[in-house]
Amino acid sequence: MKLLAPIALLAMAVFSTMGGCAVHEQNESSRKTQSVNIEALNEEDGRFLNELFESERDDFDFVGKKVYLNHSASISDYIDKMFSYSSPDDDGWHPQAKGILYIFTPEEKESTEGIDAAIYSWMKIHVSKDDVVKRLRKLQQKNRKNRD
Repeated sequence: MKLLAPIALLAMAVFSTMGGCAVHEQNESSRKTQSVNIEALNEEDGRFLNELFESERDDFDFVGKKVYLNHSASISDYIDKMFSYSSPDDDGWHPQAKGILYIFTPEEKESTEGIDAAIYSWMKIHVSKDDVVKRLRKLQQKNRKNRD
């Protein structure tokens, strides 16, 4: 009986590791797909993000802006994930689901080919704004090569 407990723990560890890999591959795919064509936010989605990031955004208005989402294929996917992990009626939104907002300067927007901001969610480690801009610049260069 004592031998089964370590085997069960090992099986659980292997299973959870395999699940993590599958999620990572799916996220890589989402990033590649989503980064090819980043559309400007419509009024409804922009207002939702304005409210969600009220304390972080100062006078930045999301309506009509291009926003990169590192972990979602679309804004509706991002919002669905937000509601599946928390709600505004709880103690607030789950911080990992909400993510970190990076608002770009005019120079950063130009170097990322028109992206106004990025929301990085479900990150295990903090990513600096400079790293976000560098990653987006590389993604946009790859996308430009693929289009040509």
